[in-house]
Amino acid sequence: MADIVVVNKLSKRKRRCTLAAIGILSLFGGVEYALILPTLYLRLATYNAPGFYLGLVISAYSFSGLFVSPIMGRIYDKTRKSKILISFTNIVECIGSIMYWMGLSPLFLIMSRLVAGLGNGYFPIILAEVTHGTSNEARTSMVSTVMAMRQFGLLLGPGFNLFLTKMDFNIGPFKVDQYSSPGLFLAALWVIAQLIVTFLYFPMTKLIPAGDLNEETPPSDPDLSSSSDSTKSLTHEPNGIVDSKPEEVTNYKQNGIASVEENGTAAHESVPDHIKEAEEYDEVHSLQHRSLKQALLDITYEEYMAIYMLTFVSLFNQCGMETMFTPLASKFFGWQEEQISILFCLAGVLILISFFMVHICSKRFRDRTLIIFGSLCQVVTLAYCLYWIPHFHSNSDVYLQNTLILLPALAVNVFGLPFLFVCHISLFSKLLHRDIQGFGHGTRRIIAGIAAILGPLWASSLLDDHLLMFGVMLGLNILALLLILLSYKKLNVADNVEPPSEQVVTVEPEKDVNERTKLIN
Repeated sequence: MADIVVVNKLSKRKRRCTLAAIGILSLFGGVEYALILPTLYLRLATYNAPGFYLGLVISAYSFSGLFVSPIMGRIYDKTRKSKILISFTNIVECIGSIMYWMGLSPLFLIMSRLVAGLGNGYFPIILAEVTHGTSNEARTSMVSTVMAMRQFGLLLGPGFNLFLTKMDFNIGPFKVDQYSSPGLFLAALWVIAQLIVTFLYFPMTKLIPAGDLNEETPPSDPDLSSSSDSTKSLTHEPNGIVDSKPEEVTNYKQNGIASVEENGTAAHESVPDHIKEAEEYDEVHSLQHRSLKQALLDITYEEYMAIYMLTFVSLFNQCGMETMFTPLASKFFGWQEEQISILFCLAGVLILISFFMVHICSKRFRDRTLIIFGSLCQVVTLAYCLYWIPHFHSNSDVYLQNTLILLPALAVNVFGLPFLFVCHISLFSKLLHRDIQGFGHGTRRIIAGIAAILGPLWASSLLDDHLLMFGVMLGLNILALLLILLSYKKLNVADNVEPPSEQVVTVEPEKDVNERTKLIN
C-alpha cells in the first residue's frame, strides 16, 4: 500500500511537470512565429526588398514544417522517444533564431526561417503525448490548455517588441536593434525551453493517467483488490482495433468478458495497474505498428477530410489576417509598431478569456457543436471586413473612424479562434487510433503548414485589393462550414465506436459504408 501511494504521488508530480513543460513549449512556439510580425515589414524595407518578401519570410517557417512534422510524428509512433525528439527540435529552433538575428540579407532571413521551421516538428509530438495521457472526456480540456498557450504566444509575441524596440548595441560585428533583437530573444527562449525539457519533462506514456492519480490507496477488500489488479476492459477504437481502458473495469466484469490471468506476486501488487498496462501495451503492440500505407488509408475517411479542410481554412485566414494587419493598420489607422504591439497584447487577453470559455463549454457541448460556433464567428467577421474595408480611406481625418469600425470585427475574430483550433484538434485526436497519433497529427500539420504558407503570400500580394482578399477568405470559410455540416453525424466519436469484442485480440474493422467511408481505397 505504501509503495502504491509513493508511486502515485511521484507520478502525479511528474505529470504536472510534464504538462507545465508542454504548455511552455506551446507558448514559445507561438511566440517564435509571431514575434517578428510587427518589425519584419520595416526590416525588409531597410534592405529595399520587394513587398512579396514579407510573405516569403513568414511562409518559410511553415514551409519547412511541412516536411518535418509527419516525419517526426512517424518516428515518435515507432520509438516513443519524445524527450529526445523535442530536444532536437529545440536546438534547431535556436540555430534558426540566431541566423535571423544576424540577418545578413533578405535571402538570409528566408533561410533563417526555413531552419527554424524544421524545429516545428515538436508540435505533433506533444499533441500525441497529450492524447496518450488523457481520456476522451478530458481531452478537449487538455488540448484547450495546450492550444491556449500556443495561441496566446501567437498574440503575445508581438507585444515583446515593446521593450525589444529599445535595444541598440552591438555583439561583435552584429547589431542588436529593434529589427534584429527578436532573433536574439528567441534564441534565448529556446535555450530556456531545452533546460525545461531536460529537467521537467517526462514521457506521458510512462505516467499514470490523471483520473487515476487520485486513487492514493487500493480497495480495502482483498478480493476486489486482486480482481482490479488483474482485470482489463476492452473497447474498439474508431477503426476497429481493440484497446484497453482501465476506467471501464466494472463494465468489463459485468459483460462477462474474460479477464487476464491473476498474478499474486509481491512485485505485481506493488505496481499500479496503469504502469503494467502501459508496459504490456508496448510489448504487445511493438510488433504491430501500422505500415505507412495502412496509416495513410486510416486517415482517408470522410470525417477526416472535413477536419483537414477546416484546418486549412482556419490557418489560411488567420495567417492572412496577421500578415495584412500591420500594413492595414499603418495605412488606415496611422499606427506605428508600439500601437500594433499593444493591440496584440490586448488580443492575447481576449483570447485567454475565449480559451477559458472553451474549457467550460467543452463539458456541456460536443466538439462538433463548438466548431460550428467558431466557424460562424469567422464568417461574420470576414463578411463584415468584406463590406467595410474596401470603403476605407487613408486620410488622417478618418483614422479614428476606421479604427472604431474595424476593431469590433477583429475582437469577434479573435474570440472565435479557440473554438476552431482547440475543438478540431481534440476531435481529430479522438477519431485517430492511438498507434498513429503522431503520424496523424503530423499529416494534419502538413495541411496547416500549407495554409500558413499560402495565407501570408495571398494577403501580402493583395494589400491593395481588399475585396478579392476577403472575398476568397469568406468563400473558403463557408465551404469548410458546409463540409462540417454535411459530416456532422460522423463527427460524433460515440457513433464511431464499435461494440466491445469478446476476446482480447486485435480484430479487423467491419466495413460499414453507412457509417464511415474511405475516400481512397
